[in-house]
Amino acid sequence: MHSIHRKSILWALVAGLWLAFCPPASYAGGQEIWLGARLGFRQTTPTSDPNDFWEMFATPNTKWPKAQKRVRVMEIGLVPMWWWAYAKMGLTTPDWGKEQAYIDQPQYLPKVLRFLHDNHIKLAIGVEVVKGPKHLEGVDPHASVIIEAMCAQIKRDGGTVDYVDMDEPLCFGHYDNGGPGYSIDDLFAPDKGDIQESTNVVKKYFPHAAFIDTEPFTTTLPCQVGASGQPQYIEDNLRWVADWKKHVGSPISAMHVDLWWNESLRAMMPLVYNKVLAPSGIAFGVIYNGDNNSKTDEEEMAECRTHFQQWKNLALPAPDHIVIEGWYKHPVHNLPETDPGAFVSLVNWCATGSPGSVVAKGAAWRTPWGADGHQIGACMSGPSSIDCYFKKVFGGLWHQEFRDGQWKRASRVEVDIAAGPELVGDGSGAIDVYYTASDSTVRHLTETRGALGPEENLGGSAIGAPTVVARDMFYRGPDNILYLRSKSDKGWSKPSNQGFKVYSDVAALQASDGSTDLFYTNLASALKHRSLRFGHWSSEEALPGMAIGAPAVIARGNGMVDLYYRGWDNRLMHLSGSARSWSQPAALGVFTLSNPVVFSLFGNSVELLYRGQFDKGTTTLKEIRWDGKTWSSELSAGTERIFD
Repeated sequence: MHSIHRKSILWALVAGLWLAFCPPASYAGGQEIWLGARLGFRQTTPTSDPNDFWEMFATPNTKWPKAQKRVRVMEIGLVPMWWWAYAKMGLTTPDWGKEQAYIDQPQYLPKVLRFLHDNHIKLAIGVEVVKGPKHLEGVDPHASVIIEAMCAQIKRDGGTVDYVDMDEPLCFGHYDNGGPGYSIDDLFAPDKGDIQESTNVVKKYFPHAAFIDTEPFTTTLPCQVGASGQPQYIEDNLRWVADWKKHVGSPISAMHVDLWWNESLRAMMPLVYNKVLAPSGIAFGVIYNGDNNSKTDEEEMAECRTHFQQWKNLALPAPDHIVIEGWYKHPVHNLPETDPGAFVSLVNWCATGSPGSVVAKGAAWRTPWGADGHQIGACMSGPSSIDCYFKKVFGGLWHQEFRDGQWKRASRVEVDIAAGPELVGDGSGAIDVYYTASDSTVRHLTETRGALGPEENLGGSAIGAPTVVARDMFYRGPDNILYLRSKSDKGWSKPSNQGFKVYSDVAALQASDGSTDLFYTNLASALKHRSLRFGHWSSEEALPGMAIGAPAVIARGNGMVDLYYRGWDNRLMHLSGSARSWSQPAALGVFTLSNPVVFSLFGNSVELLYRGQFDKGTTTLKEIRWDGKTWSSELSAGTERIFD
């Protein structure tokens, strides 16, 4: 866990990759590397206490010259300055804090600040912002006093604080059974958590400092509510983000994710990203630490690299911050960068396009994803062809055709797209393309005989992709409420609040009687169904199955419906039925890293398109077909890479 107890051998040195100073050819787009260099204990043996920490600030520096050029933000973490401030203010240091190394010589801090200034490196500090009755992890009765001592000293010594990294305030202040157990409101109350007092102190000295929240996202431990409580956990995080902005006056700049890699990765991260980070527009970082079982420095560094690969296999976006830090017994040395067991070696490994790593390509590599970042697009079939539109992860709307028995090469459509697209045919051969732009407005294009008309801005404020059926458009608003717009000869109506929340893009079908069936997931990612008939919604129906992202739906006839979706283990799943009578979910034998796209292909057959598994750092469009009796084996829908 990311805490002052477990980080007792950590001086977190945050290293941001600022391309204005360091533009390696294989690393672009604003992704930052955060490095937590290791300081150690006062009362440990030489074999377990790093002795090269201060060598990192030597001038000239010969032991990490390449990595140093990639470091543009350093964090003076909790250990070195927190206990220094305790001593300076005459406060009693907890017993476990007395053994920790910290900056106890006056010349050390100016030396660090001088090094940062000379190398154009920005500064961050690690703090505890929650006030409590006694000192615990993430909570301190003297929080604002200690922060003021730190800020005042840094300012006197000529430094500037650009970032403030908070040690799990929601976890330790709200959830932890051993902590104060404040409500989210009470975290900001003057007589309780009083977070606002801590942030005001920072702003008094450094008004432009940005706040970063490091939190654990797992299904166990004292800071979590368990798998059965995930809906409440997500709601708490959404409220925490909103209340922070209300009380502090500015949004949280970024969230850093502290994972327990063996149990929380698949269980929580797709949920947290889709339900909290993407809708809130918050940048995020992933802590690529090792584990507590490594017996050597080399084993620990190998674990970090393994975890780097595990994140990539989730098919979530590359994080804004790659956070390399640890609080276990290894490694015991930071330098030199040429040693694969040294901590700083991971900086170069990540920054230079390490084998299998997620490396950004292009300045606009991370577009806003909305609620469903895994949506690959939509397809429509004609008498002898298929038209597909999809959004690449690292930019742009793309069009790909199936003609003359084969998939053609995809071509880019130069528009601003954040989520979608959705396709609607008008029966004449024209295709209407709907999608959400990065400013959250809904946009529209019409393709006629292969030619695209001008882009139309339909306005609104959508999270994720719009869904259009007949003359109705549905989308999720920024408050998670479902909104409806209808089209008439005069154009689209204003958005209408439908009075209930959805937590994914929605899939819709319209029956012959004019009623509409809507399918989506709730906060816990359980599949749900409602019907809109004569202007009134039915009650919410629970369907069997849990989905990552939105389902895809197609009508089979006789009132039967088929749903396809990405399951929690990335298997492509199928569910069929009609109102109040549904089959149990069935796996189709393939794995998907996206929401599937489904459509009818040349008669009664069914086509499913989806993003395939990773192969050499990329993934391509895959397909399986139903001929009325059996599913085909997995086929390649061309070689166009859709994750690059």
